[in-house]
Amino acid sequence: MGKTKEVFYPGDWFVFKLKDDDAIYQGTIGSLDVENNSILIETAIIDLANVTVVYSQKERKDRYSDKLITAGLLFPIIDHFNNSVIMDNEFSWNQGVLIASGALVASGLAIKILRRKKYRMSGRFRLMFRL
Repeated sequence: MGKTKEVFYPGDWFVFKLKDDDAIYQGTIGSLDVENNSILIETAIIDLANVTVVYSQKERKDRYSDKLITAGLLFPIIDHFNNSVIMDNEFSWNQGVLIASGALVASGLAIKILRRKKYRMSGRFRLMFRL
């Protein structure tokens, strides 16, 4: 048995490729048929033996990378606004703020880049569906 990499429930978004087909299909899991080894996606019944690639849905659930990047971009702007408008100081960039901002952006990008985007269904990976 392979490692479990993704667990899907009815109502989850499912993105996949089928054997001998280059198209990427997607839809909401409607129901599971354990006896026939198939799932219902929208109105189509998909045999799980024909699924060759599954695209990770962990990306869809990850909220932190986008928030880190946004915070990193906004941090120096907010600091500059605070120094220039509220404190009435001359225009200048604080080096500590720029370093912290760069670290936030780099962390957010690392989370985005280092995640596995898709899994090929072979002996190494398996899908798990739960009711």
